[in-house]
Amino acid sequence: MGAVVDQAWEGIRRAGRSGEVIVVDNGSADRSAEVAAAGESKLRRLGDGWRHVRFMLLSSPSWLFLGPGTGMLLLGLAGMLAVAGEPADVLGRRWQIHALLALVALTLIGAQLVQLWALARTYARTHLGERDPVHERVGRLLTIERSVLAGASLALAGAGILAWIAVPWALDDFGELRHEYATAPALTLLGLGLQVVFSSFLVGLLAMRAAETSRPRGEIAADAKGELPPRRALTTDR
Repeated sequence: MGAVVDQAWEGIRRAGRSGEVIVVDNGSADRSAEVAAAGESKLRRLGDGWRHVRFMLLSSPSWLFLGPGTGMLLLGLAGMLAVAGEPADVLGRRWQIHALLALVALTLIGAQLVQLWALARTYARTHLGERDPVHERVGRLLTIERSVLAGASLALAGAGILAWIAVPWALDDFGELRHEYATAPALTLLGLGLQVVFSSFLVGLLAMRAAETSRPRGEIAADAKGELPPRRALTTDR
């Protein structure tokens, strides 16, 4: 019983003050009760309030990255599909190239936030021992190879559209550049594809086992090629 109490108190001590204790207690099997403290509160409204909000955001990457990122990504993609070909009337307004550029930025920022969620959840799983069913399902579906293939496909599609626009422009002695409404989505595809490719490798680096990263690099490479003999248990005769 004493060990259980000590473990619970150690978690509270690491967490800090009341707001952080609530977050930690919500994920544990221990029970706690609120006890009114006598005297004047020494908490600062702005400093301690922001510290608690910061702790809760850092403890929930889904709320910090995944929710806003998914919303921005879907909104940007839907808007680009509506304005990609030519100016369009949306919500009683005429949306032209400037609105399209804003939607491109919204799409890229949303995709970046989703990738930051994947990186944060991977780090939490491999280094902090946390579990996230959503991230685990996504990880089983989107392996490094599949993610790299998808990203490369997006990048090649964007590069192909840009080549389709640039080649006639170059043959026309670099005169008037047309197809500006198709250029913005093509650049978006190229940027998204490159982000997916390189972030997939970064997720793979974070997912490496701690035991493997602690071994010498040459030994890891030799072990991967099967050049090292199987390890044997060390015994001593006395």
